[in-house]
Amino acid sequence: MNLITSKGEKCIAVLLVELSLTGIFYLTCCVCCIQQKVISYYSQHRLEECFRSHMALDWILKEQETPGILSQEVQVTLRKLEEARRASRELRFYKEKREILSLALSQRHSEGASAE
Repeated sequence: MNLITSKGEKCIAVLLVELSLTGIFYLTCCVCCIQQKVISYYSQHRLEECFRSHMALDWILKEQETPGILSQEVQVTLRKLEEARRASRELRFYKEKREILSLALSQRHSEGASAE
């Protein structure tokens, strides 16, 4: 006695595909939720000012080793920020980098003004 007909086999195959797609959809939703939680957390917590100042100091030292690299990096960062904005990608990294580079530029210019 054959319990599974050709129609039954087709129904089982369709059911397995639907279950598989449902599982993939569920996992995709979970990953998206995790990403949103991480983005949400970091968009509410800015880098500590001390950490940002140390990074700006690193850029000032790089500028002393290779003059012009700071303004070049600002231009690259602004371009990447605009590209990310147009592509609807996360902007936080480029915004933070822009702020750090701006801090480095302002510190460098204030040091240059006080030396004169």
